[in-house]
Amino acid sequence: MRNRLLRAGNTCCTGAASHAAVQPLLARGHTVFCFAIDGSPVAVFGLDDSLRAGAAEAVAALQQRGIAVHVVSGDDGGAVHVVAAGLGVPRARTRARASPADKLAYMRGLNGVVVVCGDGTNDAAALAQASVGVHMSQGRDVARAAVDALITRDDVGVLPDMLDVSARAVWRVRLAFAWTFGYNTLAVLLAAGALVRVRVPPSLAGLGEKVSVLPVIGAAVLLRWPRA
Repeated sequence: MRNRLLRAGNTCCTGAASHAAVQPLLARGHTVFCFAIDGSPVAVFGLDDSLRAGAAEAVAALQQRGIAVHVVSGDDGGAVHVVAAGLGVPRARTRARASPADKLAYMRGLNGVVVVCGDGTNDAAALAQASVGVHMSQGRDVARAAVDALITRDDVGVLPDMLDVSARAVWRVRLAFAWTFGYNTLAVLLAAGALVRVRVPPSLAGLGEKVSVLPVIGAAVLLRWPRA
């Protein structure tokens, strides 16, 4: 095999998209893996794609919240459209045969807050540039380094839960700022003597500083227990 060009991958990288053995597999919605020597396919495999457990339910939950879900993949069109149909994603919001640069361009063409969920090296650029990049646990390290959130188990069904936890965390951060501002404002007024009829013993003032952080800690700890 010296001085021979060997390629393995999808129909795009192997140049086998128009090969007679490939077309029936693409028509049936298979993911096609090819092995080519000097640009000529010598082996073609048709692979069935199955949805991750909980994926359809997660997409339905996101869409019920008014979140538009898109499917962008480097796989061939037939396989991508079959998977998108199983997820309930319209064909207008799908993109097949997308390179890493294509995924990044597609993501940049979307408006508003864009959350990208991926599990491979080809997703790293889009994950890094998205408003929020979410990485699945079995992905490559280069993709891990580019994300804002990491799903530590192979379950995309936790995406709606992740959004719920994020919303509650933001609310608690705002509450902590409001509490801290109000408490410290009152403490400064007391220390400056603005409230002349109120006297706080020094021992209680020192204790009050410690007690003031307890509501903030409590609000953070409560994130461990989701609402029923």
